[in-house]
Amino acid sequence: MSINTKAKLILEFAKYPQPGSVKTRLAAKLGHEDACRIYDYMAQKTHRELLKLQEQGVANVIVYADGADKQKISNWLKDAYDIWLQPDGTLGQRLEYGFCKAFEMGFRTVLAVGTDCPGLTAEKIQHAIGQLKQFDVAIVPSTDGGYVLIGTNTFQPDLFRQITWSSSQVFEQTLQRAKANNLSVALLDPETDVDTVEDLKTIKDKINLDLSVTHKK
Repeated sequence: MSINTKAKLILEFAKYPQPGSVKTRLAAKLGHEDACRIYDYMAQKTHRELLKLQEQGVANVIVYADGADKQKISNWLKDAYDIWLQPDGTLGQRLEYGFCKAFEMGFRTVLAVGTDCPGLTAEKIQHAIGQLKQFDVAIVPSTDGGYVLIGTNTFQPDLFRQITWSSSQVFEQTLQRAKANNLSVALLDPETDVDTVEDLKTIKDKINLDLSVTHKK
């Protein structure tokens, strides 16, 4: 497959929406069915925003997913440039594998985007891509201490190593890894990724989902 030397790629991190396997912290309060429904809504919303960029020729979108086979994933999140299955391992190992594969294929700018942040719009993602014209790394932090987007112009595996994943230290440790490797970093406005009922209430004005479930005891 021939890749344009200026081509940009977005790795859309996703998990097939199976009740009991997604958003377990939400499920503890809302039940597995409602948690799955909420995640599906957020993933579909993010996917539509990413497809806008693909349709505009800004970047190709690869759904980088687990939890099901390629056929199920392609039927769920349609019209992407390709579907990749995530390997086993930590989030850092999966990020490293995805970025490595993308750069080896010839893409010149690669971003990873989560699918549980309804506030992450096509415009914000395009802004991050624009920052990579001047900076080595672009990051959209999350309000819980992680990040919802990271992008680079070169393969930088150290950004994904020695990180305490699923903790409030992810963002700061990533900045430390960038500094240790003399990488310039563009920091964009933080967004909320949705893991808890409290997160849902924070972003409810940004989505049209019926959030009556958040009032369950």
